[in-house]
Amino acid sequence: MINLALSGSDMILAYAEIEKEWNASEFISFQTSGSTGTPKEITFTKEQVIRSTQRTATFFNLHKNAEVFCALPPIYVAGKMMALRAIINEWDLTWQTPSTHPAIQSNYDFAAFTSQQCIQIMESKPTSLNQIKQILLGGGPISERVLEFANKIESSIWEGYGMTETLTHVALRNVKLNAGFLPLEGVQMKQGASGNLIVEDSWLNLPALETTDIIEFIEKGFVVKGRLDHVIISGGVKLFPEEIEQILFPHIDQPFYIGSVPDELLGRKVVLYVEGETDASLQHKIEALNLGVQKPREIVFENKFNRTDSGKIIRIS
Repeated sequence: MINLALSGSDMILAYAEIEKEWNASEFISFQTSGSTGTPKEITFTKEQVIRSTQRTATFFNLHKNAEVFCALPPIYVAGKMMALRAIINEWDLTWQTPSTHPAIQSNYDFAAFTSQQCIQIMESKPTSLNQIKQILLGGGPISERVLEFANKIESSIWEGYGMTETLTHVALRNVKLNAGFLPLEGVQMKQGASGNLIVEDSWLNLPALETTDIIEFIEKGFVVKGRLDHVIISGGVKLFPEEIEQILFPHIDQPFYIGSVPDELLGRKVVLYVEGETDASLQHKIEALNLGVQKPREIVFENKFNRTDSGKIIRIS
């Protein structure tokens, strides 16, 4: 059963289209967000979708009539897969109109959010998250704010690793333990020549996928250090913007990201791009962190970042 009482007409139509596609075709299509290139459509067989939804249900121990919540856009894999999980596993899904401020108004066994949505709930009504037994976060790396808050609530919180090409998450990590990602059943992970992750999934019968994510294997699982196409070589040192961003998250309230520009002395210099009004004190905050070679050499304030339709910031360098 799906509850669309908290949804607008667009969501009702979107669900009807997903249900129609599921009933009418042996193939299900998904749209990429465009955060790593030109948006494209990827198609999977019904059997692959079923096996993916069952793997998620098994991992989170979710049975028929499980109460689940979602406020993710239906056009991309995360939202569409929540609807398909509900159809296939016979869950009771409350699908709220996508918003950066989802309203938790009941008790749920499971919910999926972006990191941004989770932060907004934490800041506005944090106790409402205790109404959810298990929370799955996706849509990009989670911030230090989420890590700090995770152990203050009763819910289990998991971060998913995956993409449209892998038909959503193929590895999960326990946020409260700040642990590495653990591959799901049937998933094999190995490193390419550049230290990037190669995913093989025999459970879904998917071909090997070479990603641009730079990883490091640890005692249990792996951690993502950054993206191959984001790496900055500055003064001969390889720097990962995502690592620097994790350090800066607790100290910057505005949306931001790390990029780089050409520099005669360093080759490339690290630049901090910040959305919103100029904050003269920010330079002093950064100096106090003693970041060494990771320190941004320049801060650029922009009125508004460009974003994909799914809300991800489009980096300009």
